[in-house]
Amino acid sequence: MKAPAYRILLVEDEPIIAAGIATKLKQLGYELAGQAASGENAVRLAESTEPDLVLMDISLEGRIDGIEAAGRIRTKRDVPVIFLTAYADETTVARATSHDPFGYVVKPITDRELYGAIEVSRHRYELDREIRQREERYRMLTEVLSDYAFGLTIGEDPADDRCEWSVGSPAILLGHGSEGVSGLGDLLKVCHPDDATRLRAYLQELRSLGSGRLEFRTLIEAEQPRWIKIDARTVKERAGNVAHLYAACQDVTDLRQAEATLEEREIELGRIVQTMQQGIWVGDADGVCIYVNEAVVEMTGYTRDELVGERSLPTLIDADTAKPDHPFETGLNSRHGPPRPVLVTPRVVVEDGRLRGSFYLITDLSQQNARYRRSERQRNMLDAAFRALPVSGALVDVSSNTIVRATESFAVATGRDATKLDGSGLFALVDYRDLDQLNLVVAIASGRLSRAEVALRTGEGETRRFLVESRSIPDEPGLILLTVEAV
Repeated sequence: MKAPAYRILLVEDEPIIAAGIATKLKQLGYELAGQAASGENAVRLAESTEPDLVLMDISLEGRIDGIEAAGRIRTKRDVPVIFLTAYADETTVARATSHDPFGYVVKPITDRELYGAIEVSRHRYELDREIRQREERYRMLTEVLSDYAFGLTIGEDPADDRCEWSVGSPAILLGHGSEGVSGLGDLLKVCHPDDATRLRAYLQELRSLGSGRLEFRTLIEAEQPRWIKIDARTVKERAGNVAHLYAACQDVTDLRQAEATLEEREIELGRIVQTMQQGIWVGDADGVCIYVNEAVVEMTGYTRDELVGERSLPTLIDADTAKPDHPFETGLNSRHGPPRPVLVTPRVVVEDGRLRGSFYLITDLSQQNARYRRSERQRNMLDAAFRALPVSGALVDVSSNTIVRATESFAVATGRDATKLDGSGLFALVDYRDLDQLNLVVAIASGRLSRAEVALRTGEGETRRFLVESRSIPDEPGLILLTVEAV
């Protein structure tokens, strides 16, 4: 039986761009679950169509932009979101990151970039779901192995809470001599003043949300503050009212103290690490690993204990070929099996001229490389002949209006950098504010018009007039040859 297609909700308010992306998605084998041009419609469609993934333009017109729409969707549905953006300032990126996006794609979009972003996000989402399931099993285990656990009957008034049972030592939570928790209000009595607001909000949420975890400090007699981790779950009656609460408590003071140095390092790198999506390896200034995520463990078969605390990067990749801030492709070593092809993006963190640490983002290229090689074999058959053309021309993918190849004379005529034309959007050559000229290019690219005089914008920002003509390519219905001649 054929597996169902991966269903994607596309949110883009530019009709031309939306049409191009929709065509790409279908050609790549995905199913379009729906299209929306505003944040409000995106939220409604996400509820009604239940997509597997959302492609969300950050800059949407209307009452809510793409970032806010993504936040509303994530609160209602557990679905990955990839942001589409032409550019993003630091403030916008910070807002977007707060909604835990599964990726970013910069417009104009190539087939390879779109396919890679979707498949990486798809893999990460499945991995995250597996991790959440493991965490759920872990929480159940802590209830058995906790230092102190209790069950309460929850009353409508907190004063009516009543203890059903308790096991372990209540001294870790309430101090020596205590007989145990009689109600949730007992926790507030021993809570450190600086954590009281958080604990009060947590207890209030437990009465309605069902479950949650919190770490807070307690002040017991004259002792130093102790760190307590509490995992709690509420059980509702059939009528929907909360009736019972079960909680497990652990004294994690020693663990918090041991992690203090590591936490300071992670705070310094926190903003960067939170934006990572695939495999992540983070090292200190001496090259010692201080953090790896679950993706690295899954891809390599090495455990965290084998990687963290060691100079483990050379175990995973050929780090001698790395250049600071320059992505490179290499093989990721595995405990079992041959190396897998990956794209490694290194970054260094320097503060006041001093190296503070480094991190490496590792993206699996196995699927992307296979698809890219197939595509390259098809394109290379045309490449040699095309480069030798005497005319100023560009080979254009009509499904996405992307320039696949451009002759040197085309780059010179349009005042563009020849190395940057391949893979760029055709409409970037036109001043977007001049809709008449934009419509002419659209008509030529779509085949409705074979030639026209068009004003194109050069790389220096000047506007020049050209006679633009499109020609079909034999046996390649998805491509056209676009030639330009200065008028």
